[in-house]
Amino acid sequence: MARQCIGCKRELAKGQQDCPACGATQSLFKYYQKSILFGLLLASALGYASYTYQQKSSVAIKQSVESEFEEKSKSQQAEIESLKIEVAQLKETLQSSQESLATMQAQQSNSSSQSDKLLSDLRQKVASAEAETKKQQARAGWLGRENAQLKSEVAELKAQVASLQTQNTATLNSNTASAAVSTEQSEQDSTDSEKDNGDAANPPY
Repeated sequence: MARQCIGCKRELAKGQQDCPACGATQSLFKYYQKSILFGLLLASALGYASYTYQQKSSVAIKQSVESEFEEKSKSQQAEIESLKIEVAQLKETLQSSQESLATMQAQQSNSSSQSDKLLSDLRQKVASAEAETKKQQARAGWLGRENAQLKSEVAELKAQVASLQTQNTATLNSNTASAAVSTEQSEQDSTDSEKDNGDAANPPY
């Protein structure tokens, strides 16, 4: 029974390895060899390009996160130092007010009403200074907690970057394995085809 050409689909006599019309070889592996090699090279190139792009993206994200964290840490550290200075000044004001109060109490004379008024004013100043001191101390504590939260977020982002790098490596390995399996399958198909051609050329009697 005549065979058909792989390329032009014309009938060929038994045992012919090349088509006399189009010149196409009748071996499946040889006929599709260039397409298979091109597909493997294209898959490898795409896998490598994807891996390189994801690696660069991971490094850029990591650098951006670290830079942002450093800037926020410096800014918060400066605010904390400023708050410490303000707290120290308020403490000095409170101490000065207390000293003035003690002096006024020691020098209290017959003008008790005026002294009482001054005493009341000083007590209000002391209460206001104490309230402001507590407020600044609470704000300093809040900044400390915010700094700790930022450190935790940076640690999570670093873990995500490491996970992305692991996924990129797994993807590249998977693409390489798929290319190897495709090559093995093509070689097996070629071997089966050559075996079938040999059987057709030497039919049993």
